[in-house]
Amino acid sequence: MNHRLTACSCTSIRRSTVFLLALAGFSLLGVGCGNGNLTSPYVSPQTRQLDSSLVIGPSVARELGYRVDWQYATAGKNLKLLTVQHDSVFALDENNYLTRIDREDGTRVWRIPISYPLAEIQGVTYLPDYNRVLVISGGDLFVLNASDGSQIARQHLEKIANTEALSFGDQIIYGSRNGQLIWHSHAIAFQSNGYQIANSIKLMPLNLGRVILVTGNDGELVVIDASSASKYWSKKLLDGVVAQPAITDSAIYVAGLDQHIWAFDLVSGRNLWRYLTESPLTDSPVVIGDLVFQQVPAKGLICFKALPISKPGGEIVWSDPNVAGNVVTTRRENLIIWNQDNKQMDVLTSQRGGHVSTINLPFVDKLMTTSTVEGDLYAYHRDGRVVRLVPRN
Repeated sequence: MNHRLTACSCTSIRRSTVFLLALAGFSLLGVGCGNGNLTSPYVSPQTRQLDSSLVIGPSVARELGYRVDWQYATAGKNLKLLTVQHDSVFALDENNYLTRIDREDGTRVWRIPISYPLAEIQGVTYLPDYNRVLVISGGDLFVLNASDGSQIARQHLEKIANTEALSFGDQIIYGSRNGQLIWHSHAIAFQSNGYQIANSIKLMPLNLGRVILVTGNDGELVVIDASSASKYWSKKLLDGVVAQPAITDSAIYVAGLDQHIWAFDLVSGRNLWRYLTESPLTDSPVVIGDLVFQQVPAKGLICFKALPISKPGGEIVWSDPNVAGNVVTTRRENLIIWNQDNKQMDVLTSQRGGHVSTINLPFVDKLMTTSTVEGDLYAYHRDGRVVRLVPRN
């Protein structure tokens, strides 16, 4: 019964939103959205009502070049985790109830308790080829049936997990509390490999095909072959790293507590360039095309060339000291930037950093995307509402 009610609610919101946006037409273009809701007389009362009931309403969505696709209202309070994987959205609430939501239409597939409320959950990994959802929690791996959420197995992990896991064939690969990178086969409940990286690993390993990048707590960077667990190269930075690095098919970019932005060749580990800032860096770099965007304390958002020629100190394209957020995704020629602390979104032109608009989104407690290029946007409110925005044609 609950599933039917949720499905009807999501479908109704979607149809109403599409209809009201059609009524509003082009009158929404160019109208300011300072508080996240429009007060212009050109906006219909029905649209204003949706603006007030959705985490991000149709007026704001349209100004960003998006439309509201659906909103799911009962994902649970104070979400610990929100992740989009393949055809599903997974939400873990404060009581460790995990909800699987259909990414296409916003309906609930299932909702189940994973563990006791105070248990620490590192992450969720969805494996559609195996029809499994894996939930990693300290020394345990919960193996769930992806169709209905029922627990198939509870496997013991030989090394306590300290990060989310990435998948590789029938294995998950995660960073352990004692600083080892661990390969664990969920098919046979067996640790197949391990590699000592540092005293501890706190950041999820990243992969690009068979290449895995692991970051140790004291600034160790290690690039490993996922199949053989053999090292390609390693580096030790001047201090620790607390922000997730970025990896492309040609380079790795790291923002460190040593106040440097580092760029390393993916294959050889050669230092391509490094830029010294005035403060320790705690935000992740974002790579989009041939540009790298980095938030620097007291300096704002800085845009670098990703692969400058003969510039060992890096090459700045533009900077904006008034932008305090991080790049989320692009929309056409613009950057969408989110400041979690101020719950403020800035829209800038990507090539020159020109300011387009600023939007306050007081109901958004987290904003994420599926891609840094024309990505879908997902936002949630602490009361359990999750909304999906998709780019307009």
